[in-house]
Amino acid sequence: MKATLTFDFEDPEQIIEHLRCVKALDFVIMLNDIKNHLRRHYKYDVPAEEILNNIQEELSEINFDEYLS
Repeated sequence: MKATLTFDFEDPEQIIEHLRCVKALDFVIMLNDIKNHLRRHYKYDVPAEEILNNIQEELSEINFDEYLS
């Protein structure tokens, strides 16, 4: 099965939609990293503060405003 997505790069909303598509894998990887941080907390008794700092660091690397309109 194949799919083709077409975007009009002269339309600002379409540009944002394109970014969402091409960055989807990055978001999934980030969510998996967050899941693993939480798992470390419960499985290995890593302090919650350390886990929250790690998650905050992951989230701070992303400019969410770029993907919201």
